[in-house]
Amino acid sequence: MKQSSHSLPMLIVLFENLHNFNCRSEERSTLRIPLRANPLLIGTVIAVQAVHILAMYLPGLSDVLEVVVPVPLWKWAALLGIAVSLLLVMELFKALRERHQHSDLSNAPAAGA
Repeated sequence: MKQSSHSLPMLIVLFENLHNFNCRSEERSTLRIPLRANPLLIGTVIAVQAVHILAMYLPGLSDVLEVVVPVPLWKWAALLGIAVSLLLVMELFKALRERHQHSDLSNAPAAGA
């Protein structure tokens, strides 16, 4: 039986696309790395998202994906909000890890002591 919408696969694609930005650095905040630092990544994420959107609307491809009804705009917004949660969680993780590392360094014994 066909799905009534394409929500779960779209959510997964949004998670993956946003996580690509997290993966640019394991330590630095994604928000502190300029987008212009990796134009290939930006272009690829846009292209992948565009292909996914087109696949929902093009006859033949939408049949392959078993999409009966494309994702409505309100659901896009909700899915994007859920996907952004991954970015927020990773930013929190990086901040806490950096804070923990700095506290470990300040508590370390002085050299030669």
